[in-house]
Amino acid sequence: MIVWSDKIATGVKSIDVQHRVLIRNFNDLERHIVEKTLNVRILRDLLIFLLKYAEWHFGNEERCAAHHNCPIAELNRKQHEWYIKRFTEVYKEFRNKGEWNEEELYEWAIMIHRELSEWLINHVIKTDRRIGVCLGELRPEDVE
Repeated sequence: MIVWSDKIATGVKSIDVQHRVLIRNFNDLERHIVEKTLNVRILRDLLIFLLKYAEWHFGNEERCAAHHNCPIAELNRKQHEWYIKRFTEVYKEFRNKGEWNEEELYEWAIMIHRELSEWLINHVIKTDRRIGVCLGELRPEDVE
């Protein structure tokens, strides 16, 4: 589970609220995996939500960084672009598979959860927190 902490907070309230929603949904996926309650419908719904919400959130974050002339704005945009491309590939792979047996579904969900949630946390810690620095909500020494 991803636990919210000051280590991943940007200090920008609107961005942090949106990050918490993303994290809550990644945690929901993990909870379904651990509790063995995952099925194709639940996974499909979570993947669609995570993709669409990330697209919406990334747009908000990019506008904020651009508006404040944050030095990290272009790097942030490129990282978001990679994530959306990868997540879109993941969703297409899921959709094109057709029939899933339970073992395949869980193995695939674990792999995708690990890859995308690790990317999200790394991105927030190493890139998004710099938006907080740019807006004066964090000190430069607080960011990796």
